[in-house]
Amino acid sequence: MSEYSQKVSFWDLLKRKNIVIPIIQRDYAQGRKGKEFLRERFLKQLFDALQDDAEPLVLDFVYGSTEEDTLYPLDGQQRLTTLWLLHWYLALRAGTLSEDKNILKHFSYETRVSSRTFCHKLCSISQPYQSQKADIAGFVRNQSWFYSAYEQDPTIQSMLRMLGGTDIKDNNDIDIIDGIEEYATQLKLTEDKAKELLERLKSADSPISFYLLNMEDKNMPLTDDLYIKMNARGKTLTDFENFKADLLKYKLSDQEYLIPENDTSENSFSLLLDTRWTDLFWPYRSAEYHIDEIYLNFLNRFFLNWYIARCNTDATAEEVTARDFYKQLSAAINGKNKDYRYQSISIYNQVLTRECIASLQTCLNRLYDLYQKAITEYGKEQASQVVDSLLSPYWENKANDDEGGKTKKTFYFIPRYETGNTPDSINLQQQVVFHAVCVYLTTCQTIDFGRLKEWMHVVWNIVENSYIDSEQSVSAIRFFDRGLHALPRLQDCESTCQASDDIITFLAGTDEGQLKNIFGRRQLLEEIAKARQIKADNSWKEKIDAAERFAFFKGAIAFLFNNEKGETDWSYFDRKLDTAQLLFDKDGVKTEQKVHALRTLYSYCNNWDAQFGRYAKIFNGSANTWKNNILTKVGNDNSYTYAAPVHHLLMGDGPSEKTSDDRRMRLLTDESLVSFLVTENKNDSDMYIRGPHDALYYCGYKYGVMLNFERRDTYLNLLLDEGVIELTDRNRRIDNTGLFWGDFNINFLYHARNGRTLHLQWYQQRNYNAYDIYLMTDEWGYKMRPESLEYETGDRKKYYCFNVEEPNDDISIVEQFHKQIEENFLNYMNKQ
Repeated sequence: MSEYSQKVSFWDLLKRKNIVIPIIQRDYAQGRKGKEFLRERFLKQLFDALQDDAEPLVLDFVYGSTEEDTLYPLDGQQRLTTLWLLHWYLALRAGTLSEDKNILKHFSYETRVSSRTFCHKLCSISQPYQSQKADIAGFVRNQSWFYSAYEQDPTIQSMLRMLGGTDIKDNNDIDIIDGIEEYATQLKLTEDKAKELLERLKSADSPISFYLLNMEDKNMPLTDDLYIKMNARGKTLTDFENFKADLLKYKLSDQEYLIPENDTSENSFSLLLDTRWTDLFWPYRSAEYHIDEIYLNFLNRFFLNWYIARCNTDATAEEVTARDFYKQLSAAINGKNKDYRYQSISIYNQVLTRECIASLQTCLNRLYDLYQKAITEYGKEQASQVVDSLLSPYWENKANDDEGGKTKKTFYFIPRYETGNTPDSINLQQQVVFHAVCVYLTTCQTIDFGRLKEWMHVVWNIVENSYIDSEQSVSAIRFFDRGLHALPRLQDCESTCQASDDIITFLAGTDEGQLKNIFGRRQLLEEIAKARQIKADNSWKEKIDAAERFAFFKGAIAFLFNNEKGETDWSYFDRKLDTAQLLFDKDGVKTEQKVHALRTLYSYCNNWDAQFGRYAKIFNGSANTWKNNILTKVGNDNSYTYAAPVHHLLMGDGPSEKTSDDRRMRLLTDESLVSFLVTENKNDSDMYIRGPHDALYYCGYKYGVMLNFERRDTYLNLLLDEGVIELTDRNRRIDNTGLFWGDFNINFLYHARNGRTLHLQWYQQRNYNAYDIYLMTDEWGYKMRPESLEYETGDRKKYYCFNVEEPNDDISIVEQFHKQIEENFLNYMNKQ
């Protein structure tokens, strides 16, 4: 072994070699703003090691190259700089700086001239320092040689911050001890105590040391690949390395470490972190050979889901999502906080239990076994693709129209790098699936590709076809964690298998009659029905799988085996699937089938409030509309809202000939109206009906057709036919229906019998304040009276308006309209 592959102390190395931070290295980052917890943690380790009877502290490897008597660190710059500042500060406080400065000057920065000069000048300070009268940063800044330009050097600013610390407080409003002087103050450091600590550091058996590796030593046969892997996590002060160090030193009590301290066995947690588990992430490294970011992102996903599933289980979903731990980690994994940084292990206190760590260890070991099995069966080059396909939505695992015929995945269990060294984000749906994979890995008896494929099939079906927001994701994670395995069993169920070992058999033995308030109930009931059909006849598995992949269905196909009452009936499955294949494609209803599909659907509806009211968006042919609002829609009683209409449609029936007593429902089955709606709504925009005027219109726009304004429509049609009025460009008649499309307030030009033309509006809804007909200005503003009429009510006080009256038997509607115009707007017309 050469001299640079042995354990050394900083002082011993500095006596023998110059240490120069090369220009290719970054500035001193440990003292940056935002690194308060990192400084607190590292300085505590250093000062603890200096105490009487303390265990020696051996820091991570420092490696670099040497030229003559100078070491150029390739890794370890941050630790070396902090150690130099600690030696300098103790020498200043001990009054030995004049004696030690020649050794301390062996340390320098090549990154900037100002940094190099600053280090040299610090060693030349002759003025004694009294901490009671000044702070160390102020003391340095008051030196005559300290130029204002030094304030612009990030390395110098970081050094001063490391020396003096900050006033920043943690979440509990307690000052973060993040400066050398702050620790010295805590210790009530005197000149004698400073000498004592400095002598310990300078002694042959210094309590703080590290291993130095000379990368040019012929006895260090590092291959290129190994060298890259050593640097794969970038600088040694990455978030992951800090987290790992804190985790391995985390104590459950004063005497008990969470991770066994002296366990050096092959399967120890600490060893697996850097060996077998690192190999899991290595294939997905960034272009700069980073893996730390995706490694920590994976752990954060695991810990967040564990917290949701196992901690504070009596807390409501709303309470869970309001807590700081949830907010911090969810922001870290879902991409909302691109600048998220690890701060302190204390954040993870609630999840750092033996049970959680044991579960994590099992999960990662089983994941490793999964990849090894894939390598054995499919080869190393195909293993990652095989595992990705197993865990991804099954409807993606086939050739599609993407470039090169490759499927773009929507989910990766092991995070990937999105851009540069930034991990990809994960949405709530994927977060639930991530936990479901963890549950399988930690609970299955053995890793089996077939069983895992079936598990993931059911998981994706339930997640894809259930509503998931932040609060529902809590329910979903808890369901897959323990709720699924605890589903009630049928009394005659003989199988004792657990869900992760054979999900089909497990679901087939579930007593669906006892399923009440449970996440994903609708889809879970569908999965139970499909599992029983497969168990009864395995040939159904292929048919069901093909149907689930068809068009936009993605696992939700209960409408193919439900009858008109929404009850399970497999008798017409093939017939319904054949019809579905004629009606639908991946985008929804085929263009040529839209009028038929919508008319048929509406014609079998029989409950206006349930099927058309309450903002039912069922008026286009898009995949989203048909899947979520029609085919799988259930009401508050969990019955299928459109069971009968969908049943008749898929059975191949045409529109019902039964005539409804409700005019609105009769209109919605009118072929002319439905044809118009299909033609008009070229982009398949969402439309819904809303009371009190029963208007069918585009969501967010008061533009469409009123279904329940028969009197208004009758009047306007007669006036149009007689040539008495003309519609503006904002409205038009729908052929063969007598309905009007456009603005709900219909503007029109009225040709008076005296030859004048008035701008009028039929207001959308008469009420206690509003009237039917309003006189408008030429610019289509409401015409105000010159003087308010106090004896009138509502809008008639200020505006020219009136309500249309029913004509007597001896007068026509058109004549009545003329008469009312002349009576109500006479004064205005005479002034024109």
